[in-house]
Amino acid sequence: MSHIEEGASLPYGDDRLFGEARFPTLSVASLSPTERHQMWLLMNAAATSGLTPGTTPDIFSIIHTPNDVSAKVDGTTVARMQRLTVALVKSLGRLP
Repeated sequence: MSHIEEGASLPYGDDRLFGEARFPTLSVASLSPTERHQMWLLMNAAATSGLTPGTTPDIFSIIHTPNDVSAKVDGTTVARMQRLTVALVKSLGRLP
């Protein structure tokens, strides 16, 4: 199931430096609904998130660590992200 989360405060991604250089960026992540909700709570609700103190979503033990390797991503997700990227580039090509 797909879900688009806009405007949420999320951790910096690999797109950060491009954004700082004033290049338009888009950060796309593939998370389970539970992880997505936990991440949103942690980043946006802070002390009132309801998450057990000292726990974090699994994704935080991966992103921006030595564990952040392509082997962590399954082929189905890679194919879905590739289709999304191609569709986005094609739609941008149709803009005036």
